[in-house]
Amino acid sequence: MSEYERDDSAFLRHESCPECGSRDNLARYASGRAHCFGCNYWEPADDAKAQAAPRKPRVFDPIEGEFRPIADAYGIDLPTCKALGIKIVSWSCKDPDGEPLPRKSCISFDYHNEKGSLWGQKIRYKISEEEKTYSFPHADGKPPLWLMHRWAKGCDTRSLVIFEGEGDAAAYYQFTQGKYPVVSLPTGIARRSG
Repeated sequence: MSEYERDDSAFLRHESCPECGSRDNLARYASGRAHCFGCNYWEPADDAKAQAAPRKPRVFDPIEGEFRPIADAYGIDLPTCKALGIKIVSWSCKDPDGEPLPRKSCISFDYHNEKGSLWGQKIRYKISEEEKTYSFPHADGKPPLWLMHRWAKGCDTRSLVIFEGEGDAAAYYQFTQGKYPVVSLPTGIARRSG
């Protein structure tokens, strides 16, 4: 089959691919669908399973935190943190190798949908001075641009500034006193090695 089938059901496990023989490139999903990330081989969902278990929408449960200036990381003062939804939260996650990291204070950036409702939080976990990782608990749907909800329809966005980081966007917002539209990409641009 040439048409790729999108599936939002839960990931179950890695398996070996019957097409290319890779040991663990094939992802198996709860619907029965499978996709090999090595050779793009795929198997369609099992219709009986997919119909028997309709997907429940993801519900976002906000992580409580406290507003504090984040001068050490970005030079952002308390009024800007409150205005933009930047908080310090207690969080734990896993390192890039999958090992659990201890719970500690982390910077959290609130993401809102176009209606202004809280959609998710991007949490920056600093592993070391050189290394950091992110968690992004959120509701269903595609992530919005950070701060896009502040710039309503009809707003003059001819001078919209787009950053690749919430901290940099917040610093620009603070520097311009919120007079000019600014947003940040929800995920960074993929880096190519070489």
